[in-house]
Amino acid sequence: MSELGQRLKWLRYKKNISQAELAKMINMDRGSYAKLEYREDLPVTLDKFIRMADVFEVSLDYLVGRTGDKFKDREYIEFVLVNKSDRILEIVKLYCNEKKITLNEFSKLSGVDRTTVYKIENGNEPGIRTLRKLAAVMGYGLEEFMRECGYFE
Repeated sequence: MSELGQRLKWLRYKKNISQAELAKMINMDRGSYAKLEYREDLPVTLDKFIRMADVFEVSLDYLVGRTGDKFKDREYIEFVLVNKSDRILEIVKLYCNEKKITLNEFSKLSGVDRTTVYKIENGNEPGIRTLRKLAAVMGYGLEEFMRECGYFE
């Protein structure tokens, strides 16, 4: 997840707003917004950033990481550290939506038993073997997948 994505997710968390709710508030579809949280390379117009800053009651500079020291905010650090399983689940769900398959079907495809997927859904971080299986079925290399999930930030 990008630094911008982490900040957006953090601000949503603090305001208790879902991706779908925020997307509606800024006149964007949820899928595009979800991709914005996880990749910075998506074109987003300035008016969308202005709307997000207004919703979160922060400056544009803060929103895009030009001001504010996130490392002084203990709550933010804990949020980033404990949300790898959430990120893994988000990536898996985006993949399932794109492929139009259920989590059960994904579980069979990946060779990861449904119990393990359930544990990830409940906040447990998977082991390296599970990460390798998840990465492979979605076409990621292990390191690339782990980077996307926030392991190297």
